[in-house]
Amino acid sequence: MSEAEKIQKVASLDSKESRVDKLEKEVVQKTQPVEGKFESIMDKKLPEQEAAKTIAPEANKPNVEDIAKDMQGKPIDPGQTTKELAEQTKQASQRIDAIKSELETPDLTIKKPVDRLMRNRLTHVDDSLRIALSRAGTEEVKAPAETGLSAVPNAATKFLDHLTHSQHQLDHLGSYLEAMVNRDQELTPANMLAIQVKVSHVQQELEFFTNLLNKSLESTKALMNVQV
Repeated sequence: MSEAEKIQKVASLDSKESRVDKLEKEVVQKTQPVEGKFESIMDKKLPEQEAAKTIAPEANKPNVEDIAKDMQGKPIDPGQTTKELAEQTKQASQRIDAIKSELETPDLTIKKPVDRLMRNRLTHVDDSLRIALSRAGTEEVKAPAETGLSAVPNAATKFLDHLTHSQHQLDHLGSYLEAMVNRDQELTPANMLAIQVKVSHVQQELEFFTNLLNKSLESTKALMNVQV
């Protein structure tokens, strides 16, 4: 084979390889737009998925019945009458009387972290009572001023004031419910359930407050024994 024929054969091979390279490039170029379109389509679905995530919590937001089922402590009785509900408010009011007598312990010491927790409990009590009164169809009333609080230790004075206010709201709610019974008036099922939930919540908060108070009383008694 002459030198010219060899050069021509190598040139033909190079041209074949270049054609193969061109075909590969064309395949890659045709494939890339498809992949880009697929990714863009997937990206367009992402906002919808995010929106679904945002909407889902709202759709699953618990209603009054769900809250009632999740309540700890005394179970909610769907068949409870207005009269029985009024009696439940009296029991909560009596519980406050017992708490107030414990707060009058001389030299009662309440640490700041516990003090903050106790104040939060009473704030929750007031919030629940405000909603319960609204559902019953009445409003919050002003509690009468009590005398003799100046002789009470300062650590307990603010709690006594707060508890007196809450107790007055409970008594007002109970009296209002009893008046409804006497007039043969009935609450709607939704309002009845809402009041049940809130009164039960009040009882739980008072129980928690009592536990915190008992811890403070134990610390005070232990401190007094050490001093003696």
